[in-house]
Amino acid sequence: MELYLGNNLIDEIKEIINLKELQRLIILDISGNNLIREENYRIYCIFHLRRLRVLDGLSIENSECVEAKETFAGRLTNEILESRLGGFSLSNVKELALDGCKLRDFDKMFDRDTCPNLRELNLSHNFFASLRGFGYLP
Repeated sequence: MELYLGNNLIDEIKEIINLKELQRLIILDISGNNLIREENYRIYCIFHLRRLRVLDGLSIENSECVEAKETFAGRLTNEILESRLGGFSLSNVKELALDGCKLRDFDKMFDRDTCPNLRELNLSHNFFASLRGFGYLP
């Protein structure tokens, strides 16, 4: 229920994803790690660890939960891509299925250098309201 990881050498914010399986985690302390320098680290943690009630000694406010959802919900992230690709490099992928992921935005995720071999992209059954970002596809 409580995990204290303060003052370690954790650098990358995506390491937080590894704590998602801790279903009973409600108190987390990661203060003193380099990852707290990342922009939006607190709301990133709140978004991905939904049962969390206290982060770095501070109670999580409802307004932070709303901000976390508005900031991260529906956005294509590297974590989603990594889970969908199952270890494959994006540069080698020819087909990518992201249907039904509840995505609403993937601006700045793809460019000609990132996925040069991509030929088919399935984004059906998502929540896109804009075609911004599609111009960067190969």
